[in-house]
Amino acid sequence: MIEYRTLDSVPLEAVRECFLRAFADYFVKFSPSLEDFRGMNDMRGVDYSASMGVFEDGALAGFTLNGLGDWRGRRTAYDAGTAVIKSSRGQGYSTEIFNRLIPLLKSRGIEDYLLEVIDGNDGALRLYRSLGFEVTRRFACMKLDAGAFKPGRAADVEISGVPPAGWAELRAAMEDDDGFLPSWQNSWDSLNRMPGRFAVKAAWSGGELAGYGVVSPSSGSVPQLWVKSSSRGRGIGSALLADMAGTSNKAGALSWLNIEESRSDVLDFLAARGFTRTLSQYEMQRPL
Repeated sequence: MIEYRTLDSVPLEAVRECFLRAFADYFVKFSPSLEDFRGMNDMRGVDYSASMGVFEDGALAGFTLNGLGDWRGRRTAYDAGTAVIKSSRGQGYSTEIFNRLIPLLKSRGIEDYLLEVIDGNDGALRLYRSLGFEVTRRFACMKLDAGAFKPGRAADVEISGVPPAGWAELRAAMEDDDGFLPSWQNSWDSLNRMPGRFAVKAAWSGGELAGYGVVSPSSGSVPQLWVKSSSRGRGIGSALLADMAGTSNKAGALSWLNIEESRSDVLDFLAARGFTRTLSQYEMQRPL
């Protein structure tokens, strides 16, 4: 028997087990622990009552996890993960889940649907295009291996930690400048859902904010790095990166997902500091 229903009454371990089975043959290897899986979903704002699974004789065979929040001034659902186990593919489950989710999301006041697809996952790209999604941005994903950091010019700045109470000031400064809009999972809304996971460092020059960086010490992931446009070229970004690498518990290794590919200045800067590109992603969106 095939059944579709929301995931709010499904144990998280069962969702994770389905996730691991579905992504076992994926070209990007990812096997989160239960706590990492929970934290990842919490950060992305996953609402299990707005997420749906397909069940074969009572066993979860596939799902779509949706985060809910505000995005560019509109109530938005973010596809935090769509997966079907290998033995159940080709049955149209993902399309049927999507079609059943649309009225549910509309009833919750959702106006837009947002997601990301790895460049090279042609099947997923075709699926989402057929469902009305259009590419809004292309992202580059970069990594810095342990010990590979290349220092830039010395900077006359003071770097200090910023507690969550001070994050709104950093966000406002970045958005008032020409900082690019972070992806959903790197946004300030996501960071504020799990503030204890991140170290936020600000660079001060002459008593004024010159930039900031955000890093997860446990994983080395970098959601955001920003230097004020009038302060660039003075070694401030290099100083922040050096501090962030020193904060990483991965022997200085860092990774930064979803950098706008149009920002060649940022990508060139990271390459000069020792980062290499790992993959590309498409951001896609459609109105509901």
